[in-house]
Amino acid sequence: MKNLFLTLFGLCFFLTGCSDQSTEDYKKMKPTLNIMSYFDGKLEANGILFDLFGRPKRYFHAEMKGEIKDNRLILNEDFIFDDGEKTHRSWEITLTNDREFSGKAADIVGVAQGHQGGNAINIKYVLRVPYNKSTLDLSMDDWMYLMDEKTIINRTTMKKFGIKVGELLLVIQKKS
Repeated sequence: MKNLFLTLFGLCFFLTGCSDQSTEDYKKMKPTLNIMSYFDGKLEANGILFDLFGRPKRYFHAEMKGEIKDNRLILNEDFIFDDGEKTHRSWEITLTNDREFSGKAADIVGVAQGHQGGNAINIKYVLRVPYNKSTLDLSMDDWMYLMDEKTIINRTTMKKFGIKVGELLLVIQKKS
């Protein structure tokens, strides 16, 4: 009987662990996160890039500025890494409806697809990154959680061929 209980518990744990989370899971969580209003203005971020073993590999700081133009959010991001590397990304985000949006940027393959609900946003996209004098396409699963009116904690899982190769943890602070 004890072995049956442990087997059933293990099976439930396995099935629960494999299920995808959804922004629907957060729809009653407060404060409510709206991508257009939160990212409209100046923001600042600090983050860590972890390798596939969970070891910190790079630290960075980012200055961001968002602006609403013609019902689209234009979000410019300037990153400075601990090794001195600087990068820039400019997102163009368009709402599809009150819960869904799409996004484009020069280093995004295709179109990013996003959902928002409650205090959470999830964005899935393929990011093309420089790698060994070439490029590498990584699948990104980006989750943002609004902690208070000014603070987002952002956790992104990076995969290649469905295998986790890294993770990013970022704290974003709204300045205006």
